Amino acid sequence: MSEGRNGLVPRKAGWLEKLYPTPSRAAVEPRVAGKRGKLLFAIDATASREPAWEAAKQLTDSFFDAVPGMIDIGLAAYGGNRVHTFTPYVADARRLRRLASGISCRAGYTQLLPILRRVVETGDVGVVLYITDAFEEDATTAARLAEMLKAKGTRVIVLFDGWSDSEARAVFEDLAARTGGAVLPFEASAIERLKGLIAAAAVLAVGGEVLLAAKSNSLPGATLLLEYLKSARRLSNRSGS
Repeated sequence: MSEGRNGLVPRKAGWLEKLYPTPSRAAVEPRVAGKRGKLLFAIDATASREPAWEAAKQLTDSFFDAVPGMIDIGLAAYGGNRVHTFTPYVADARRLRRLASGISCRAGYTQLLPILRRVVETGDVGVVLYITDAFEEDATTAARLAEMLKAKGTRVIVLFDGWSDSEARAVFEDLAARTGGAVLPFEASAIERLKGLIAAAAVLAVGGEVLLAAKSNSLPGATLLLEYLKSARRLSNRSGS
């Protein structure tokens, strides 16, 4: 066989593919080259939320277990009528656990909108995962911020522990519809189910719905979250959001 350029012997086409077969589509984890997923875990830490907050602190490792080495998590919390915690984004479950353990609940009104404004300013956040049981702010401003988040590629997912509050649920459903997110029930007694949903939210932040679908066989919460995302889309199509 004659030598090619640079003195190298040319190989038959396809020899590299035989040595290193292309993985199946389901095994490939879609992600943006050079970028890590980023998710903000936002907590309503007002007085009424103390039991749920204790449950939420048990869930922090689920983010990192779902997509190890591929996601950074920030933690935001409010109480006492102000956002008192907004951490850097970290890639260490132990550090997030320590940050979460230092937060205590304080009486006051909800403060979701200041958190969303900061996410808009920061950008590059795939998902805001918010746990609450109420909405006590301006719905029109929330809708405007949702449009800004959509433009930044940020989805809002609400774990809502107040399903009977139809007015608050309507606001959250609008936020979800506008940003491509979802509203899901938060049940502090169902920790394993919540772990699955939180892990699925982490996968969504890293690789969107393509990666979420690819994980559906190994991650029970992925299928459930995909169903909620589809429901939110149907709502958005009906309302014209």
